[in-house]
Amino acid sequence: LTYDTRLKSPRVNAGDSFIMLTNWDRQGKVSSQSVVPYGSSNNPDSPHYSDQAPLVADRRFKNVHFEWNDALAHGGVPYRP
Repeated sequence: LTYDTRLKSPRVNAGDSFIMLTNWDRQGKVSSQSVVPYGSSNNPDSPHYSDQAPLVADRRFKNVHFEWNDALAHGGVPYRP
């Protein structure tokens, strides 16, 4: 990740990256957002190959669900290798 002075914004120019913002409120509850530029799969046939690229292009993040019930409520199909 570099800073493009011409565009005045961060720029990913090689390799994988992961960006996460995390906040705690005064009661200790955590809230977080993240993005994996391009996507989280190296398989071009996977739906997750480039699914996060639009977020990066729009300078947005997705919510991260830390609490178990929150993760279950927002998760997809459970995966078991």
